[in-house]
Amino acid sequence: MTLAGRLRRAALSLARSSGAFRAVGQSDWRRRRLTILCYHGLALEDEHLWRPGLYVTPAQFETRLARLRELGATVLPLDEALRRLRDGTLPPLAVTITFDDGGADFHSAALPLLRASGTPSTVYLTTYYCLAGGPIYSLAIDYLLWRGPARVLEPWPEMGITEVVRFDDERQRAALTRRIVAATRGPAFTVARRDALLDELAARLGGDARMLRRRRLLSIMTPDEVSDCARSGVAVQLHTHRHRTPRDAALFRRELDENARVIQRLSGSTPRHFCYPSGDYAPAMFDWLASAGVSSAVTCEVALAAAASPQFTLPRFLDTSQQPEAAFDGWVTGGAAWVSRPPWARRSAALPLSPLG
Repeated sequence: MTLAGRLRRAALSLARSSGAFRAVGQSDWRRRRLTILCYHGLALEDEHLWRPGLYVTPAQFETRLARLRELGATVLPLDEALRRLRDGTLPPLAVTITFDDGGADFHSAALPLLRASGTPSTVYLTTYYCLAGGPIYSLAIDYLLWRGPARVLEPWPEMGITEVVRFDDERQRAALTRRIVAATRGPAFTVARRDALLDELAARLGGDARMLRRRRLLSIMTPDEVSDCARSGVAVQLHTHRHRTPRDAALFRRELDENARVIQRLSGSTPRHFCYPSGDYAPAMFDWLASAGVSSAVTCEVALAAAASPQFTLPRFLDTSQQPEAAFDGWVTGGAAWVSRPPWARRSAALPLSPLG
């Protein structure tokens, strides 16, 4: 961790222990704001060690739900939360919970905890792998390279590897993943062919790709699982069909329309809220979303949402296994926004400008 990161953590811990978080949480300023929590996945095996910036463990997520109750937060469905934000009728410590992508781990690990606690949630579902099945190819390659145990790959022309390649660190592993993905694009590389390549990759590295399918790691929910989520009250919303945000209007609209058709068929509801895949967006997309009847879009930018927040660039707090409890408390109460940039350092006191982390 960097020195700046350690200082931020120390400042958050001090603010929490001093009672500052509690004071901000009880303020009119916080009452006019909404915390949108963002999660990506719950680790079924060791995914939180592989990608700690994306995953939490089921135990950590259960602890977060308990912490929301301890803090006195009110968790609202997304649609209600945004409507009451605009109307100025939010309850104290208003929070809404969102999950990106719609991983199979949401259905198997998160949904039981949400059901048990009666907590509403939203899933922004990407639908290509929901229909195709199997692990997400690019993620599976990186995970298998990480899990090893080998850290060298012998020449493999079909995968674009013409020489011995070592990958001893995350940067080298990411470069090799991109290289393999680029070499295996095109109609010849069907889902079935890619699955076979994952098996061979694991064998070459001394691992086993079968556990990905057995435990359904790095997979998207099946259509039946999506329908079960919808019946359980989970709001299933838009995340594009192929997890892409094209800069071309026609291609963007095609991604959105394909995504919406699948979601409507599986959930029985028309989706009206959107999440930019990987937080990637351009201002031109705002008009494209509006013309498609979309009501809101969330980003990966960290702040509390206010009534004046633009509807297509709503901020969230990404909660991961790396986030300390003080940071979680800080973004639920709103105190972290003040630690991140105090009132006297802001251009306007209406909305925090600087994210934490």
